[in-house]
Amino acid sequence: MSQQMGLFDVPAKLVAPPVNLPSVKTGGRPEIAYRHPGQLGMAWTGRGKPPRWVTEWIESGKSLEEIRVPGARI
Repeated sequence: MSQQMGLFDVPAKLVAPPVNLPSVKTGGRPEIAYRHPGQLGMAWTGRGKPPRWVTEWIESGKSLEEIRVPGARI
């Protein structure tokens, strides 16, 4: 390694040692937590701004628990 560093005129002591970063979970989509009862294609993970149909559902006096997917982790 010190021979390689000599090629760039950089003293080996000035090079930072490698850092072990925690692994990052990649891939996959978030699990669906809420689903529209009349239109199964309309779903929400519970993250971020709720879609219009969820907002309308709540404003009509209904509970999110009514449309929660059984077993979904929130």
